[in-house]
Amino acid sequence: MRIKSAEITSFGKFKNKIIEFDNDFNVIYGNNESGKSTVISFIYAMLYGFGDNRGKGISMREKYTPWDGGECEGKLNLITDDNIPVTIYRKAGNVKKYDILKVYNTDTAESLSLSPEEMAGVNSDTFLKTLCIRQLSSAFEGGSSEIVTRLANIATSGDESARYEKALKIIDSARKEIKPLRGSGGKLSALNSEITALERANSEQEEMKFNLEKLTSQLAYAEKAVKKSEDDYEAALTENFDAQIANLKGRITEKEAFLEKASEKKSSSKKIYLLASILLAVFAVILLVIRTSFWFAPLIAAVAVGALSFFEKKPAPNAEEIENLEALKNELSLLEKKKLSHENSISTFKANTVSARRNLEELNIKITTLKSRLVFTDTSTLPSLYQIKEKFEADYSVLSKVMSALESS
Repeated sequence: MRIKSAEITSFGKFKNKIIEFDNDFNVIYGNNESGKSTVISFIYAMLYGFGDNRGKGISMREKYTPWDGGECEGKLNLITDDNIPVTIYRKAGNVKKYDILKVYNTDTAESLSLSPEEMAGVNSDTFLKTLCIRQLSSAFEGGSSEIVTRLANIATSGDESARYEKALKIIDSARKEIKPLRGSGGKLSALNSEITALERANSEQEEMKFNLEKLTSQLAYAEKAVKKSEDDYEAALTENFDAQIANLKGRITEKEAFLEKASEKKSSSKKIYLLASILLAVFAVILLVIRTSFWFAPLIAAVAVGALSFFEKKPAPNAEEIENLEALKNELSLLEKKKLSHENSISTFKANTVSARRNLEELNIKITTLKSRLVFTDTSTLPSLYQIKEKFEADYSVLSKVMSALESS
């Protein structure tokens, strides 16, 4: 890694200052209070953050708060060992959790997953004691630094990798415990199986609950359909068309008899005239036989009466009565058609009632069957299982990165 430039937006006494670095050895010098330490601290802050105040005295975010107010902010432009231009951007918040960090390719602005510490290749303590030694400071202060640890490994085992191999073995074992590199097993696999089973149970329960609600709604509708069909059927049975038809037929018969009798009354006079004519003719014949001189008088009377019966008009039927009779016959025809339609309706109502009852029975069977299958499974633990899974995956990712960093170092 090589630092190309530092863009100080606001940090301590500096505001909107750009410092370019040479490819060779760089020396920062100047008078007292000119800002040499501030530049070094800015580089350190861009790589390792602004720190926090938990029992460690004044943090860098407080110490280097811009003189004109605001927050510490800036960029550090680097070239990695793979010759990739990288920009590290940091902005300090009031506390560490509100700090902003962005690492991206300087040319393409593509976000990178590497941390600044990974690019530096050493921890903050080693950085200050090897790559960046401040003025009048010692490279080895204290016995717990990374350098002292490495030197101790070499002194005791002759090989710095002794502690490294042990650490690598511990990390690899912890990673395999979460998820083996090959095959199945591990905490994550077991957790995924449990989550899948609960998700499946939850999905099946929700589906069965939905179907149960749907069937219950259909059941209520089916019960109403049965009630309506039964009411329609009962109402249809109470309608008595036979009595109405019999009544109309009786009235028609009476009307026809009345018209026939009236016709007979009007034609009886003609019959009387004919009978009288015949009787007079017979009397004339009798007189003729006994040689009575006035036999011709009854004969003339017979001819006259016969003529009267011949010329008498046939009695005309009563038009109003006939019209009433036709109206009764039409009413009877309509009533008979209505009866036939009513009988068909009764058959339909009866069939509908049978069908509605059958549908109701089928729905009751379906609901009973579904309720017997609906075994409640507690899925309330799913949110916590998702959190555990997320932690396992994060731990696995961190362990993998640590192993990769160890192998690279």
